[in-house]
Amino acid sequence: SGLNLIFLSLSSNFLNGTLPSWLFSMPSLETLYLDHNQFVGEIGEFKYNSLKYLDLGYNKLHGSIPRSVSRLVNLTRFSLSSNNLSIMLGSEMFSKLKNLETLDFSNNSINFNNNATYALPNLQNLNLSYSNISEFPIFLRLTTNLQSLDLSNNRIYGRVPRWLGDVGNNSLYYVNLRNSLLQGPFPILNSSNLQYIFFSNNNLMGEIPSLFCNAIYLQVLDLSHNNLSGMIPKCLVNSTALSVLALQMNSLHGTIPTTFVKGNNIRSINLYGNQLEGPLPQPLAN
Repeated sequence: SGLNLIFLSLSSNFLNGTLPSWLFSMPSLETLYLDHNQFVGEIGEFKYNSLKYLDLGYNKLHGSIPRSVSRLVNLTRFSLSSNNLSIMLGSEMFSKLKNLETLDFSNNSINFNNNATYALPNLQNLNLSYSNISEFPIFLRLTTNLQSLDLSNNRIYGRVPRWLGDVGNNSLYYVNLRNSLLQGPFPILNSSNLQYIFFSNNNLMGEIPSLFCNAIYLQVLDLSHNNLSGMIPKCLVNSTALSVLALQMNSLHGTIPTTFVKGNNIRSINLYGNQLEGPLPQPLAN
C-alpha cells in the first residue's frame, strides 16, 4: 500500500483527468509534485498534514483552495501557478502556515482580504504575478526574510507603500513590479543586497534614487517606460556588478555619466527616448 510513500513526483508528463482521491489520504507523504500536466477539476481535501512540498502548478485545475490546507502546518513550498483557480488570499486559512518559504500563486485569479493580521515569518519567495490583484498584500509587512518578490503584470494602482522598502531584513535581492499601474515617486528599497530590479511599464515619476549606489550587487536595473525625470545618477556606472541598465522611454535629461569603472560587467545599456545631451562617453568602449 502507499501508506509509507514519502516522495511522489510525476511532473512534466501528459497526465490528465481529475486528481485521484487517494493522493489526499497518504499519511506519510511529504513531497507531491504534479506540476506541468493536464489535470482538471478541483483540488481535494487533505486528510493528513505531513506535506512539506506541494506543487500543482501548470495544470487546468479550477475551484478554490480546499479548507484543509490550513492544517498543512509543515508546508514549506506551495505552488499552484498557472491554473484556473480562484484564491482568497489573506483569509485566515494561511495564518498557521508558519513554515512557508515559497508561495507561488501566479497566473490565477486572486482576491484579497487585506484586513487579516497574520504573518508568514519565514516567507522567502512570493510570486503573485498575472493574478489580477489591485493592492499590495499586507501580510508582507511582517516578512523578515523575503528574498524574491514578483507582483508583476497586475493592476496595482497608486503609490508603492512606504513599508515595502523595509520588507526583508536586508535579504531582498529580486523585485519585479513591471507592467502595473504604479504612480508617484520611486519607492525607497532599503536592502543593500538588491540584484534584480524590474519596474518597467508603470507611471513612476521623480528622480532615480541614489539608493542604488548602496546596492553593490545590483546586476539588472530596468526602470524603462515610466515618467522618471532628473539626471542619471553617476554612481550607477560605478558598479562592477551591473550588467543591464534599461532607462529607455523616460524624461531623463543631462549627460550620460562618464565614470564607467574599468572591469565593469555592463552588457546592455538602453537610454533611447529621453532628453539626454552632450558627448558620448569614451569609456563606453571599455
